[in-house]
Amino acid sequence: MNDDDQPTLNELDDPNDPMNKAYPVPDVDVRPNLLVSGFTLPVHNHGFVRFVDRMGTDRDIVGAARISYHSPSKGDEADKKLLRYLMLNAHTSPLEMCKVKFNIKMPIFVMRQFVRHRMQNLNEVSARYTELPDEFFIPVHWRKQDTKNRQSSVEVEEGKWHADLHFKAKDMMGRIYGFYKELLAAGVAREQARIVLPVAIYTEIYTCWDLNNLLKFFALRDDPHAQVEHQDYAKAMKVITRKLFPWTMDVYDELQVRGGWIKTMEALEELRGGIAESVTVHQPNEEGDPKEAITVNGEWTGFVDHNFHGNTLLDCLQQALAKRRSTQPDNKA
Repeated sequence: MNDDDQPTLNELDDPNDPMNKAYPVPDVDVRPNLLVSGFTLPVHNHGFVRFVDRMGTDRDIVGAARISYHSPSKGDEADKKLLRYLMLNAHTSPLEMCKVKFNIKMPIFVMRQFVRHRMQNLNEVSARYTELPDEFFIPVHWRKQDTKNRQSSVEVEEGKWHADLHFKAKDMMGRIYGFYKELLAAGVAREQARIVLPVAIYTEIYTCWDLNNLLKFFALRDDPHAQVEHQDYAKAMKVITRKLFPWTMDVYDELQVRGGWIKTMEALEELRGGIAESVTVHQPNEEGDPKEAITVNGEWTGFVDHNFHGNTLLDCLQQALAKRRSTQPDNKA
């Protein structure tokens, strides 16, 4: 398949979904069976997230779980139901049977946060071996420091302030890059010449994730509390992942609506970690009751409204935690 044959796609997700407005989306149609290696989503002025390779499908996750009982697939609907049960009950090891590999170009200041997610396999371009191009992330819209949160920022209304800072930063980056080239021309080693470059310059990586840790990454970085520039990369990665693993991402989205992926997993783990021998999120019954029941050690705890109008899954789990903690003996001397 040549470049002209690649499905350059236009039916991404809901166009009204704000996640599709955070970065430029090409006019291409990415149906799951047409997503090919090399499909690229641009991010910011010079960056991108490119799909390289994948291992496994949603069905492979279910197959890995069914091996416990040496049980074959019972069809798509049964497989979707089992996948949902696994994720609602924090049985996430089967998710690690599937992987996604990305090629990503991002500013170094985003990379410094990205590399903190240690459960990925990662290799980065080396400025010791190659000269970095004259490509910098220079904001058009600047934010001010949040006075209440040291690691957050606040939006500023449009005005001349933004343009002035943009052109000053652009001029500064140009002069710094000019000195970098001057050092190289003078014969200075690349490993030393690079020390003058700012974290706004772009770097490029190959990164491979198992699906379990990739979902945890999304929960942390595609979140309003994350730095906006990092959110944009997480959103682009999530678009690709959604096309590769649509069943899994549907359940992930449900859990995000119902209290958050990470907090729900933590609550389940705490309940299982000595406070309760067993905790189960039961599927809606065969009569079509739209609610799920949570039981702890076989004791009914509460219903979770499947339509999201009542308690969230996390609410119910936290109620179970509070109840269990209150009945534990006081270990203080």
